[in-house]
This record gives sequence, structure tokens and C-alpha cells, in this order.
Amino acid sequence: MNHCIVTFIEANPAWLTDADFEFLQKSPAFFGRKFPDDIHTPIRRRVLTELVGLTPEQVVPPEDDAPVTVAPARAVAAA
Repeated sequence: MNHCIVTFIEANPAWLTDADFEFLQKSPAFFGRKFPDDIHTPIRRRVLTELVGLTPEQVVPPEDDAPVTVAPARAVAAA
């Protein structure tokens, strides 16, 4: 399975929450675009720092135009 879809709300996948973090941590599946729109949502920040490997300083609003460095592949694969 390539994509991680936990639940649906009508025809759309439900947003991920902190309750889903352990599942995401263990899953090899993709799960992008299933976060609430607010970039400050705790689950989005937690995934970016703990699973992707970004530092808290790299998790910034897109309007800040700050460059975001992607973690090395080994760090992402280990997550």
C-alpha cells in the first residue's frame, strides 16, 4: 500500500491529528496533504520535526520565504 488514509469524512480523507502520530511513525505509506490548513497545527509541526527531521527553526510559514532544507534520506527512512 503506497498511501496512508486513516478515515474519510464524506469523500475526503480526514485530517491527521496527534492521535495518529504513532500510526504514522510506524507506517511506510505516504500521508501528505492530510493535515489541517493551519501551518501551526501541532501534528504538522511534530511530523516535520520528528519524522522528516527538520529543526523547529525550519518549520516556518511559507509566506516567510525561508528556505527549507530537506533531511538526508537516511533520516527519513529511519523514521
